[in-house]
Amino acid sequence: MKPTIIQRFKQQATQFPEKNAYVLLTEGDTKHSISFANLDQQAEAMAARIQTRLPLGAPIVLCLPPGIEFKVSWWACLYAGMVIIPLPPPELTADPKTFTVGPIFEDTQAKTILTTDSLKAYLKQALSDLPYFDSLTILSKEDLPTVPASHWQLPASNEDTVMFGSYTSGTTGQPKGVIITQGNLLASVQDISTNLGLNQDQALCTLFNHYHIIMALWEMAINLNGGQSVYLPIALVLKKPILLLKTLSDYQVNILMGVNLTLDLCVNRIQDHELSGINLSHLRLLVGGDKVKTSLLEQFVARYRNYGFRQNAVQSRYGQAEGFGFTSSILDEFPRIESISEEALADNLILPPQNDHDRIDLVTSGIPLSSVTLRIVDPITLEPRGVKQVGEVWIKGDAVGKGYWNRPEKTAETFNFYLSTNHEGPFLRTGDIGYLNGRGELFLVGRLKERLTINGRYYYPEPIENTTKSAHPLLEAKAYAFAAFTISPQYRDELVVAVELEDLPSDDLVEQLKLAVSEKIRQVHHIELYQLLVLGKNALPRTKTGKIKRNQCANLLVPTTGGKNP
Repeated sequence: MKPTIIQRFKQQATQFPEKNAYVLLTEGDTKHSISFANLDQQAEAMAARIQTRLPLGAPIVLCLPPGIEFKVSWWACLYAGMVIIPLPPPELTADPKTFTVGPIFEDTQAKTILTTDSLKAYLKQALSDLPYFDSLTILSKEDLPTVPASHWQLPASNEDTVMFGSYTSGTTGQPKGVIITQGNLLASVQDISTNLGLNQDQALCTLFNHYHIIMALWEMAINLNGGQSVYLPIALVLKKPILLLKTLSDYQVNILMGVNLTLDLCVNRIQDHELSGINLSHLRLLVGGDKVKTSLLEQFVARYRNYGFRQNAVQSRYGQAEGFGFTSSILDEFPRIESISEEALADNLILPPQNDHDRIDLVTSGIPLSSVTLRIVDPITLEPRGVKQVGEVWIKGDAVGKGYWNRPEKTAETFNFYLSTNHEGPFLRTGDIGYLNGRGELFLVGRLKERLTINGRYYYPEPIENTTKSAHPLLEAKAYAFAAFTISPQYRDELVVAVELEDLPSDDLVEQLKLAVSEKIRQVHHIELYQLLVLGKNALPRTKTGKIKRNQCANLLVPTTGGKNP
């Protein structure tokens, strides 16, 4: 068998004992760091204490703020042979009764939470009403038995050993825990290492959700190759965006996840006079975790060309929680942008746009990895689709998770599918809609569960939301978020667009906005707007990572229109 994850990390601790494995940057440019050897020693010592208290293979909910303690606890749980279930830590200033944990305890049957002393009382109050509270044990490191580090025992494991519960974002439904085995982890680390050519000279910068399994995966991939991971909290970057570029430059960061928010900050929130001394010649920008805005990507490349950033240093990729990692990418060339016709897409066709109003720009998600089989499939007939034919993205590979925790019906709906023509499989149904072009590159057009069916034709929310934004100066300048969805008040799907504004306009202005949006949507998309819903800031339902839950937006209208979820 290949070396286990623990064995691989110990190899790095032996080879690079004094090198910092992890760096945390905090307020006031304060740096906290831990070396490979120190992280290995502390994890081993804490694992010995965990093994004394908990049975091998037990699920353990990890609820800790970002920092050295989180990293030590993460590796300690792995060293102890626990199954890690990350839980976003609460804000101590928030009402404990507003803290939600989702379905993780019902799914995983976890009986233990590992947290900090400062969070214990808060969590006890927040979780006290849960039906399973009496069987929960909330621990901090200080509560673990004191035993010598020499009592630690390397847990027996193989590729089928379950290591994580990776929860989906819940954008199109309730979050679900994906079962991740050591084999899945080793396969995904290998994919990342091979694709990016990782080695001990490279550094990764992460900004978002330290508790997210995918972020942890990338940090582990870097560390397991002797590289360094740097965590810069997004809250600091929002206050002072130049901190991001200074971090990238000072730590010679090679890999940054370039979501739309970070691109926007770099393009629009940093002044030229702040850029003195910035060097981005070593940076590789990874995009595609979210659907990247082509305009922001182009503006980023144009602005930072003079600071060493190379146009071909953008990597476009595609992945999902169930696939654990990424399944396609394109390297060493600027991601291809294809313009397609929305009018043709409504009939599931990929054709050139007829004019600017008919144009949708899509960024390539790259070519499938050699370790992955990817097919575009008709979601109804389960037949494979050809080049430039729209369908659902199906994948199979060793990194794909083993199903959902305690969700046999949902597992059956998503995993273990076979093509109806030649019974090839088993595949994971990703729920993403896309197509392959003549070069074998994947392009995504939307989510199957968010696709709108109006008058028998297919539409996707994002182009309609972009049209809404451009329909009136107030929406262009002041709107925080948009959501396009359908309701069925009279057994016919009708289009509704919701918009968030900080200051709610007068009734007269709302009517003006509706007229402007209706006309623009009619002109661009050739469909009628049923209702424009103007809401206050943060009124739209969101996931914990801030993504709009379009499938839940129809609930906002149920009391007044009798609408229902499509």
